[in-house]
Amino acid sequence: PNGASSGTLSVRNPAGIAVSSGSFTVIGVPTITSFTPTSGPAGTTVTITGTNFEFISNVRFNGTIASYTVVNNTTISATVPTAATTGLISVQNGSGIGNSATNFVVVQLPTITSFTPSSGGIGTVVTISGSNFASIDSVEFGGGANATFVVNNSNQITATVAAGSITGFITVYRNGVAPVVSSSVFTVIQDLIVSTVQSVTGTYNNITVTSTGVANLGGPLFALGNVVVQTGGTMDFGTNSLQGNGNFTVQSGGRLIIGSLDGIAATGGITGNVVMGGTRTYSSGGRYTYNGLAAQFTGNALSSGADTLIINNTFGLTMTSSFAVNNRLEFTSGNLNLGNNNLTITNASATILGAGTAGYAVTNGAGSLIRTVPNNATALLFPVGSSLSYSPASISQVASGTTDNFSVRVINGVFSGGSTGLPFSSNAVNRTWIINESVAGGSNATVSSRAICSCFLQSCNF
Repeated sequence: PNGASSGTLSVRNPAGIAVSSGSFTVIGVPTITSFTPTSGPAGTTVTITGTNFEFISNVRFNGTIASYTVVNNTTISATVPTAATTGLISVQNGSGIGNSATNFVVVQLPTITSFTPSSGGIGTVVTISGSNFASIDSVEFGGGANATFVVNNSNQITATVAAGSITGFITVYRNGVAPVVSSSVFTVIQDLIVSTVQSVTGTYNNITVTSTGVANLGGPLFALGNVVVQTGGTMDFGTNSLQGNGNFTVQSGGRLIIGSLDGIAATGGITGNVVMGGTRTYSSGGRYTYNGLAAQFTGNALSSGADTLIINNTFGLTMTSSFAVNNRLEFTSGNLNLGNNNLTITNASATILGAGTAGYAVTNGAGSLIRTVPNNATALLFPVGSSLSYSPASISQVASGTTDNFSVRVINGVFSGGSTGLPFSSNAVNRTWIINESVAGGSNATVSSRAICSCFLQSCNF
């Protein structure tokens, strides 16, 4: 009965009382006075403190049966079941049920169901989808540095791949619970730094060719970020392309060896050695060598000029647009076809190397070779010729003359009107040199032109 306590049992009738020889133990209704911890995910071990824990038949978390161990009359160790939800803890024996005074809070573990993209470089923003993302503490890629992240809602996080991240699983951490790990690997695309002679191909984040580096493209090269060829560095494309979404920069003193028959373009396009979607910057202090395996075009990338231009293509190089060379023009092999474009040598002390019958500026259109001729009596070479032969000219000015820019081009034939009119068919060198100065008058120049085809020499004064 209620209020009974443990002790002997007795029965009474009119004849007397009979008392049991042993005691009967009365089991009281269990009580819960406290529990710890007060919250946790499924699998958490909870210590329940109370009374009357003998003969416990079950322990429940908000009605869900849990596994447990009765440690002693006042202590139970129970494990939060998988399907548990936040609510009261209850313990039961034959005398009744005891409930906790407060709820045990079941913490739902975060889950990762997917992420996109599946690869990227430092700075890539990754969208992580899943559940229970509230109160997330940190996100890691491959166990590397902590990523910066934003919890968009309980089902989505956007995280930025941090420097120091490595290829591996994505891990999401929340205080007080075990970390959750993605089921697949995120591939961190590393930066490429070329500081020695190195064959390169494949996909990288940012690419830097240092002052001591030579990057020889062994196949297509893709950059997620930016590409820089630093001062002193060299990128040798061969016939391969550099592709990507970022910017491309050649610093002053950087060198490109260009093998594409389409050369290099300033913007856009799907041909040429450089096919980067961002801004392309070709320094006017850069050094550019063309070594295509067939007739080749410069492309329009050199509109700002170049420090050095080297033609090393026996099939010839054709200018796509006019540009200037500041310090060095070298004919290693093959001609430079000007077409309707002007090639300007800006520095009066610039070096022209290798010009001759195997390599010269072919003025096969309206374009001319332009040089600044100073008034110091130094003869400057204009290595020009027609499509048929090398027919160079030299121009010098004495001190009484005025420094000026002179343009020279050569055409086949000699005509009654200079470059037009009836052709002379006999007693002529069969070449016409068209020479102009930028500012008319004031020059005192001597022009020497040599026609290889007839060993003809002519001099004149302006």
